[in-house]
Order: sequence, then C-alpha cells, then structure tokens
Amino acid sequence: MPSIGQSELKKKEFLVVRDNQTGEVVKVIFPNGIQVGVPGVENFNSGIILSNLAAAPSDTTNALYAINGNVYFNGVLIGAAGGANVTVKDEGSTLVTTLSSLNFTGAGVTATAAGNDVTVTVNSVPGGSDTYVQFNDGGTTFGGDSDFTYDKSANVLNVGNSELGSFDATAAYFSNKNATVATGYALYQADPIAGSKNTWINAPSGGRVYIANNDNSVAYFDDNEIILTGKAATTQTVTLGSTVSTSTTTIQAGSGGITLTGNTTASDDLAVNGGDLTSNQTTFNLLNSTVTSLNVGGDATSISIGDTTTSAQTLSIGGSSIGTSTYNVGTGATASARTKTLNLGTGGSAGSTTNVNLGSSRGGTVTVNNDLVVNGSMYSLQLSENLVLAMQVFG
Repeated sequence: MPSIGQSELKKKEFLVVRDNQTGEVVKVIFPNGIQVGVPGVENFNSGIILSNLAAAPSDTTNALYAINGNVYFNGVLIGAAGGANVTVKDEGSTLVTTLSSLNFTGAGVTATAAGNDVTVTVNSVPGGSDTYVQFNDGGTTFGGDSDFTYDKSANVLNVGNSELGSFDATAAYFSNKNATVATGYALYQADPIAGSKNTWINAPSGGRVYIANNDNSVAYFDDNEIILTGKAATTQTVTLGSTVSTSTTTIQAGSGGITLTGNTTASDDLAVNGGDLTSNQTTFNLLNSTVTSLNVGGDATSISIGDTTTSAQTLSIGGSSIGTSTYNVGTGATASARTKTLNLGTGGSAGSTTNVNLGSSRGGTVTVNNDLVVNGSMYSLQLSENLVLAMQVFG
C-alpha cells in the first residue's frame, strides 16, 4: 500500500486495501473512526450487522466476529447470543447487572477453563475421619468427632457412648436393632413385645436410668427399684394420673404388694377394699390424736375387739376422761318381741374369779330398771342414803 501522510489521511473517508496479484479486497480502513446511526434521530440507527460465521477466521488477531450468535474479539468471547448483560445475584439479592468478570475465592473452591467453558468445583474437606458426622465447628469450617458417628451399614447413630440407632422421622423414635447395649444408655424401639410401638429407655445391667431437672435428680430406676427424689430438705410432690376431679387413677402391684417407707399422708379419703388393714408392729395406734369424733363400724352387725388372743387383756374405754362423760352400750330401742342381751364377764372356768365393778366409790347412783337376778351372794359393805334397794333378792 502506498504511503499516505497524516494530513491526507484526515481527509479520507476510507481506504480500500487490495491484493496486488488478485485485485481482491483485503480490508477497508476507516482512518478517522466510524459511528453507526445518528444520536437522537429515529430510523437512522440500524446497528452493525456481523455475519454469523460457522467457524472463527484464520486470523483472529484484533478481529471482531460472530459465531453461532456469540460475539468474539481477538479470539475471546465477549458476549453471548443476543448480547444481553449478565446479572449476578446472591441469595436473590442483585449484586451487579453488567457483569465484566467473575472471581472465585475461598478454600476448596477451584475454577478451571476449557476453551470457552468454565468449571467451578467446590470441594469442602470434611472434618475428622470416615463415618464422622459433620457439624459447624467455629463458624467457618466443618468439624467431626469420634463421639458423633454414623454407621450406614447398621443404620446406627452413635453419640458418645449411647447407641441411639436410626431415627424414624415419621414415627419419631430412635430404633436400636441391637437388644444388648454394652455401655451407656439407649433410647430405642426394640422387640420385647412383638408388633408393638413401645419406646424403651434401656440401661446396661447394674446401671440406672436418671430423669433430672436442672441437674437435680428427680427420679431414677434400675433392676430392682424406682426412686422418686429431688433436692435435699425440700418437699416433693408426685402426681399420678390426671388432676381432673372426676378421673380415677389405678396403681396396680404384683402379688407381692406395695411397700411404703416413711410417713405417708393422704389428703382425702382412703378406701381399703381388700378386707384387711394389718401391721407387723406389736403396738399400733389408729387415729390416736387430733380426731375428736370417731365413727367405727357404723353398719357392722358383728364387732370383735381383742377376741382371738388367750393372753391377759386390759380393755380401756375413756379411762383418762375427767370431764362429764356418758358411755352408751346397747342403749338403742329394741323392737317388739326381740331380746337384748348384755354380757359382762360371763366367761370363766372352775376356780376362776370374775369381778364386775359398777360405779365409783366416791359417790354416785347405780340404777337397775328391771329385775336383778343374783346367782350367788350379795354383800353390802356400806349402806348410805345414796343406795336405794328397790328390788327383790333371791339366794
């Protein structure tokens, strides 16, 4: 191409470069720039039309071209089909709408390019060893620990020394298929009752299962006993069953019965429906204080007090009273043609003596309203105006 000075170039609209041998146009040069369309004037801006090539030109140096709707410059893709801007968002929030580049950072994040394709690999290294369950450790990394593992072949989740088994989210229980737990405690649904959906809390032989509140033991149970406890020197309340007044709570024991140790208080009525109220103590006090009105056996037709022993007996009724007192024995009216019999000391064998004392030696009156039969001798050691003999004596 012949040499042209700058002053001449400024006057040229364009320059056509041809091949000297073939005369073919090699390129068209616009030395003073190029503008497409007229700003602010409609219908004079049709844009630049790039032919859609099937392959890149043989020489892509500083070349602008299009392949399959994608725009390339200098051999590098600069715009996808349609030439639309790329918007980048983070969790739905827009970061940028005219993306110029992307930079991937962070440990375990790798971006690689193969031609115009970029592959981003996020390879987070798990914490700990194989089978360790991952957790957020410190807020920046994944952690794992030997006390928190999962065995996928046995479907067992291990936390510390506890074998919880696999968790069923639908039934909401842990299932431990191993019925024998060597160490620690386990909450599981096992097979002691076939076909059941019972939840079991299991401790190894000789161990205890504790139920605690704020680090204070509330209850524990082992192979032989169930203990309800709590903080020392405090009053404990144990509620069995519903607190609704119309409900009934049943406590059922085995053939050995229920043993209560320590003082027991019943705030309401106590019904003994088994027939016997017994004690293994030689002295037994029943309602011996506070009670001022005592009703015993109001519907009884047969009452026995101290009726089986053959040892010497002392039966005291109101022996300590010093106030005006009344003792009624069989005072109710007897129906017509019925007989009321009161026996005092009627038993006795040969050589025995029965003494019956009525009244006080300090004064008073003994009144006999009916016939008096004395099968023996009657003696009066002292007669006074207070003794009235209004009867016939038969010897």
